[in-house]
Amino acid sequence: MNTHGLSQLYDQLTPSERLPLIMAAAARDDEAEKQRLSAAAPEVSFRVPNYYPLAKALSEAVDYHLLTLLDLAAQFWQWWGIWMSYLGRHSSAGNPKTGRRRKTDADRLPEWRARGIARYFASRFVAHRHGWKQSCSAMNIDSEVQLEQLRAEMVLRTAGMLTGAGMGAVKVLVELQNDAAQPAAVRRRSARDVLEMGLKFREIAQLEQRLAAIEAQMAGVPGLQLEQPPVHHELEDPSPLASQKGAPHDQTTATPD
Repeated sequence: MNTHGLSQLYDQLTPSERLPLIMAAAARDDEAEKQRLSAAAPEVSFRVPNYYPLAKALSEAVDYHLLTLLDLAAQFWQWWGIWMSYLGRHSSAGNPKTGRRRKTDADRLPEWRARGIARYFASRFVAHRHGWKQSCSAMNIDSEVQLEQLRAEMVLRTAGMLTGAGMGAVKVLVELQNDAAQPAAVRRRSARDVLEMGLKFREIAQLEQRLAAIEAQMAGVPGLQLEQPPVHHELEDPSPLASQKGAPHDQTTATPD
């Protein structure tokens, strides 16, 4: 296809028309066509504060950091549960009353592997937490502020979505009320659950905002500062690993296969 004649009209393309053409040219390795489409695009200028790039990068770093922590925590608890299942399975091994033979090292290898992997993910979780604190400290930023703001935004977003879904739940209830011949117990319970969850999340979000405002006001009054509860974000010494009777306490770290 000869596109040289059409290239004279490339400056008239809209963004929604230009982008698919650029992607198509890149897919067929037509670098010349891709360059013509890109060069003919009108330029748009933006004015932003000088701290905008840093704020944008920090926001994306917070998202990635929180997602990483959630993934590592899920992996840790998964392998910790597998390890505990092996411990429970082997707890009666070697008991004369049960008549079972004592487990050999080969038999306990899966248990040790699960323990090592759980410790591996726990150490990675702690390393990410320390790394985040050091990065924020270098920029003179409180390491918990961004995370708390992101958690609050997630709660508000969830509350808004559930509240919006409440209108559909009301519609379902009205339709079921008018259509008595239709057996819809499951739909009725689902609609009621959506309503209850929406109201609950909305109340929680509003309560958090009010508590934050009260704490901010009381922070400036001598003698009325609220005592902060202990925060258990880190896995410096994972309590499940340290509290299990008979659990090994060596310092080796195993990596998953």
